[in-house]
Amino acid sequence: AKQQGFFVESLMTVQCDDAEDMMACLEEGLSNRKKASHELNQDSSRSHAIFTIYVDVESVRTYDALSAPAAAVSRFGKIHLVDLAGSERLKESKSVNETANETVHINKSLLVLGQ
Repeated sequence: AKQQGFFVESLMTVQCDDAEDMMACLEEGLSNRKKASHELNQDSSRSHAIFTIYVDVESVRTYDALSAPAAAVSRFGKIHLVDLAGSERLKESKSVNETANETVHINKSLLVLGQ
């Protein structure tokens, strides 16, 4: 049977207790992105980035003496921030060697993501 989804090499999950921790993780991930220059773009991203934020909030609702007792309320959410490397044409970008090979892989991965 065909598997659904995709595999991400070196994927990490980090628990953050506040927005400052989360921003530090985002900045570290951005610093790990590979870039290269070619004829069309001096700062071309050679990788895709997906940053997923899982939000888990638990609060206690209190009621007056005539109502039901206090109850814990949990809320969950998920936010995906996605930055995909753009498709390129080898002929126009004049990419060679490793950058040309990356261009082929970028275009293949975009094709797969679009299916």
